[in-house]
Amino acid sequence: ANILSQLAQPYTGRFQVLTPFSTTVFTQWNGDRRSTNDSFQLFNPGWNNTFQTGFIQPLMRNRGAYITRLPITIAKRQVRVQEFTFRDQVLGLIVQAENAYWDLISALERLKVQEQALSLAEESLKRARRELELGATPELEIYQPEQQAATARIGVVQVQYQIQQFEDNLRRQIGADLDPAFQSIPIVLTEDVSKAPEDTVYDHEALVKLAKQHRPDLMSLRTSMEVNDLQIQSSMNLLKPLLNLQGTYSTTGRGGVASLRPGQPGYPAGGTGVVVIPGGFADSFRQWFEFSTFAFSLNLQLPLRDRAASANLADAVVNKRLNALRERNTEQQLRQEVL
Repeated sequence: ANILSQLAQPYTGRFQVLTPFSTTVFTQWNGDRRSTNDSFQLFNPGWNNTFQTGFIQPLMRNRGAYITRLPITIAKRQVRVQEFTFRDQVLGLIVQAENAYWDLISALERLKVQEQALSLAEESLKRARRELELGATPELEIYQPEQQAATARIGVVQVQYQIQQFEDNLRRQIGADLDPAFQSIPIVLTEDVSKAPEDTVYDHEALVKLAKQHRPDLMSLRTSMEVNDLQIQSSMNLLKPLLNLQGTYSTTGRGGVASLRPGQPGYPAGGTGVVVIPGGFADSFRQWFEFSTFAFSLNLQLPLRDRAASANLADAVVNKRLNALRERNTEQQLRQEVL
């Protein structure tokens, strides 16, 4: 051929697994099919297949079943943190809805008190005016009852405005305005607040202990500290030297359509010219395990000036200290809320 051309069609397959004991076991198969217009090639087309298997065993960094499962353990702890955070958000929404209900009840009770105060102030103003008409009191004495009545009216208006705000908030909490059938229906609260509270004696320390065991925000912080401890261990592992023992076994084979010329090994006796021996893909496997190679090696990498791993370790330590301070603050706030 005037112009030499060659076509290569590679293929590969690899299986790799990380065992619980941090050993990586792999098996790989590489090969290609080559064809050319060069008439002096022995195999045309030719098949090359290489099989390789081996292992990589860490001896320092990433060594051990605990380190192998550490990322999974961290992920599980982070899932727990998100679960506690979600529970805390749900409880916050429930408390917000309950507060909206009791805020409206409290405002309605304050309105009753303000209306009674207004009624008393108006009665006092009427009496003061009557006394002024009869000349029993000087004119300057009328200003104080008028001021008290005006203040009572302002108090009633302010509480009425607060009631409207609290009622709107409660309607938003229950979604009363989303349905046209309930948009014009007023809210009537049925809770009876006239009953005196029961004289129940509580064990405050037991309640504080119970709250510490079940408060989701506190449990979230404690689980976050566990995550920080695991992250510290992971960062310290990355600061160790990387020393790996690797062993491999490989074998190769070649086959295809062979073109033999006089003088080449395998040329048939009495042959003339180029002898073509048919072959194909399966011929390359016949030479497997005849050309085997065993290899062992030790690979060492020293983490000199590994600023990324050092920064990750520092971040994990700082985050743990911050979570410890948040935990202490939450415990103090929890105790004050319970007591």
